[in-house]
Formats: sequence, structure tokens, C-alpha cells
Amino acid sequence: MSRLLKIIIPGLSIILILIGINNMNKEEVVFGDELKANSNLEVIQEQQVENFDLKGISIIYENGNTLLETAVTNTSDNDEYLKEFTIKLLENEKELTTLKGFVGDKIKAGETKIIDSYSGQDLTSATKIIYVVER
Repeated sequence: MSRLLKIIIPGLSIILILIGINNMNKEEVVFGDELKANSNLEVIQEQQVENFDLKGISIIYENGNTLLETAVTNTSDNDEYLKEFTIKLLENEKELTTLKGFVGDKIKAGETKIIDSYSGQDLTSATKIIYVVER
């Protein structure tokens, strides 16, 4: 029995490694029939817009809806006042959609808030996100 395990375990490890390598270059990760995520580094990488650091960006499509989540940190020494963020999602320079991101009317110096923006369309194919501060 232990000899059989010594053969099976390395064999399964090799298969899992090959599957992982095969999926490394894909921009879209599928977790089942109704759950997808965008893992394109161009999309989910940290961005700096004015005095705001935008990170922890994720695009998850589940059950017919997309959630775009972004952590927004005020990197200045002063409180920042704003209305919202306009968020444009592009696929190969063609606009997929524009979303709004609300964080309240003020982000204190050094404070981090989370933007949760929703869409009824699958946005996991996005290749670029542009954030614009609306004051």
C-alpha cells in the first residue's frame, strides 16, 4: 500500500503543477460554471490617481453579476473631499462599461475605504481600468 502511495502522490503533484503552469498566462480564472475572476496584472495592479492609492483591485463575476472591489487610500497629509470615482473598464482599448465608485464625501489623511461597484454584465475580460476622481 505505501509503495502505491509513493507512486501516486508524485504523479498527482506533477499533474497539478502542469495544470497550474498551463493556467498562469490566462487573464480569466474560472472557478466553476458561475464564478470567474480577472487575474490580468495590467488590470489588478496598484494605481496612483491624484492623492489616492488604489490597490486590492478585484473583478469577480458570479451568478450574472460582476463585483469590482478597490481599496482606496488617501496618501496625502490632508483630508480629501470628493463626490465619487468614475471607473472605466476597457477591453483592448474598447470601453466595456463605466461604473461609479462611492467612498463618501471625504477620505481622511491616511484612511483607506473600500469601493464596491456592481454591474449586470461579465467584466472579467477587461484589460485596463481607468479611475477618475470626481470632485
